[in-house]
Amino acid sequence: MNLEQLEQLFGGLESLATIIALIIAGIWTYRVFIRNRQNKPRAIVEHQVYCWEQAPGSALVHVVVRVRNISDLLIQIARGKVEVSIMTPDVDGLQRTSSGTEYQWPFTYPHPFDWSAQPHEIEPHEMDEYHFDFRIDRPFETLQVYSHIQNTRKRTQQIGWNKITIHQFKEGNMKRELDVDPKPRPKPEQGPERDQ
Repeated sequence: MNLEQLEQLFGGLESLATIIALIIAGIWTYRVFIRNRQNKPRAIVEHQVYCWEQAPGSALVHVVVRVRNISDLLIQIARGKVEVSIMTPDVDGLQRTSSGTEYQWPFTYPHPFDWSAQPHEIEPHEMDEYHFDFRIDRPFETLQVYSHIQNTRKRTQQIGWNKITIHQFKEGNMKRELDVDPKPRPKPEQGPERDQ
């Protein structure tokens, strides 16, 4: 084999190696970004609810909505809503929602928000919280809190992150959130007894 033939052979091998590298990169991109949805924002929404009785039959409910960005992309929060609904006591004549899977609670206090002029941003793998106040003008024992955070990347659809939580409250001057399903706490370990 002469020098010119060797150059052609190595040139062909180089082109083949480039094509193989591009195919491998395409497969990797598909698996990471498309199949595993790494190119889509993902979030977890949590609620924390506090309640203070203002007067008999009237209370102030404070809802903290925590949004945790679990993706590698920046999340912008521009629109959404938070609703507080009374579930008990004395809720009669309940109607099913259009989906048929839930009840439409008659005493619902909606709080839509539109921050599209100045969207809030959550960096990847960080968390932010948003505070909403509601004045409830009738007695209650159990509240349902619903939140919807609009995904700004889905502008034409009402797609986003939803959360529904149920909260029961004690009677008394200051009502406080109760855990619906409290987790048992470990007992502190007993140290060795000391001689007195």
